[in-house]
Amino acid sequence: MELIGKIKAKEAKIGVIGLGYVGLPLVIEFCKAGFSVTGFDVDPSKVEKLLRGESYIKHIDSVSLSACRLDGNFVPTTGFNQLSAMDCIVICVPTPLNKYRELDLSFVFDTTMVLPQGHLIWLCSWHRVLNEKEIERKVDIGFEHYLKPAEREKIREQIVYV
Repeated sequence: MELIGKIKAKEAKIGVIGLGYVGLPLVIEFCKAGFSVTGFDVDPSKVEKLLRGESYIKHIDSVSLSACRLDGNFVPTTGFNQLSAMDCIVICVPTPLNKYRELDLSFVFDTTMVLPQGHLIWLCSWHRVLNEKEIERKVDIGFEHYLKPAEREKIREQIVYV
């Protein structure tokens, strides 16, 4: 089945990278909508709390998290090797401002290094949405030491602009 068919049938496997104040509410909403969600985070203590259905974010109640866990729709993990099993991947890692008040996309760049090819990728940021030219410029700047031009182009092809 094609991806759009999986999404419409709610059979698409959703991966959310970064289970903070942006990623965790998205996990809950995807679960409420009937999707199977795997949440990825580098912090084992956060994952352990989530496995118990406990929230570590003030405005997210544990009842919603527990419901997602009990339904079996949400599995938190530190196992980034499971990303390849996802159909859609939402990146919700920090995008702080640097000392020049510009977006620091280092967490995004680090995350893209573990992304599998051929998946729908959605980048969420607390800050204003970057336009396509800004993202392409930052991808070129950020990856110039790590990736060949063809590899940068593959990453550009995976970015969804919303």
